[in-house]
Amino acid sequence: IGMLKLIDHLLTNYGTDPRVTALVNNIEIWINPLANPDGTYIGGNNTVNQAIRYNANNIDLNRNFWDPQDGAHPDGNAYQPETQAFMNFADTMDFVMAANFHGGAEVFNYPWDTKANNHPDENWFVSCGLNYVDTVHTFSPANYMVDYATGYDAPGVTNGFAWYEVNGGRQDYMNAARHCREITIELSTTKLLPVANFETHWNYNKNGYLYWMEETLN
Repeated sequence: IGMLKLIDHLLTNYGTDPRVTALVNNIEIWINPLANPDGTYIGGNNTVNQAIRYNANNIDLNRNFWDPQDGAHPDGNAYQPETQAFMNFADTMDFVMAANFHGGAEVFNYPWDTKANNHPDENWFVSCGLNYVDTVHTFSPANYMVDYATGYDAPGVTNGFAWYEVNGGRQDYMNAARHCREITIELSTTKLLPVANFETHWNYNKNGYLYWMEETLN
């Protein structure tokens, strides 16, 4: 829902909000609101109450990408149609920054997920993570997005591998194979956020989303 709200915010505020207008005029913005339609709508086209992380082939798509440590097919499965479509599309683009969004925690997660080595841009990722969560904390309750501080990171920011190892994730694929600075943002400890909470979580993160896009201009 957050990405649908972001699309609407950009479209309805272009030309009247200077911040939004500057973003749309100066960067190319691509938004994919849903990466796993099979799993999201496994219970039918009118509900997400039974949503799962696997696609129709029972494959976890966020373990299915080429991996900088484990190579092709790190999960032992063929690339799924969704994975292949995304990788083919990324091959045609020159993305410089990206983010993907999940539920189950509240934290800004930066690479690497698959290995303990520091990313060459580690300091930049940490700085951006701190700026993102500081922005979020300005608009949210004190107990929101304070999970999993690791090392010198503040609450709400974590290195992926220090949190838990992920092989075949999109974040590391984009960083290593596409040279795109991608991060993962976990938006809620509740996997399936109730509809009543959509607007509040959008308001918590809205300015963080805009900040992250503005980083492409720096």
